[in-house]
Amino acid sequence: MDEVFWDDAAIDFGFFKGVWRDYRPVLYEIERAGESTYHLTTAAQIEFDGEDKAFVEAYGTGRRQHRPDTQIYGGRYIHIFERRGGV
Repeated sequence: MDEVFWDDAAIDFGFFKGVWRDYRPVLYEIERAGESTYHLTTAAQIEFDGEDKAFVEAYGTGRRQHRPDTQIYGGRYIHIFERRGGV
C-alpha cells in the first residue's frame, strides 16, 4: 500500500479520517485481528484531468470474519490519483 498512497494522502473511511501515514497502523491492526477478509470492487469510472491527475469512483463490498462474528461492509470509493514530480 505504501507504493499506492502518498504519505499525506487524505483518508476518510467513516471510522477513520486523517492521512495515510496515520491510517497505516490502524489498517494493519484490523487485518491482523480478522481470520479472513475479502474485498470486491466494481469497475471503476475514471475521468482524466490533464496528464497528472485522474478522478476515480467505484463501489465495493468487503467481508471480515472474526469468529463468531462476520462483518459485511459496503462503500463508495472516491479517489484522486496524481503524479507528483514525475512519480
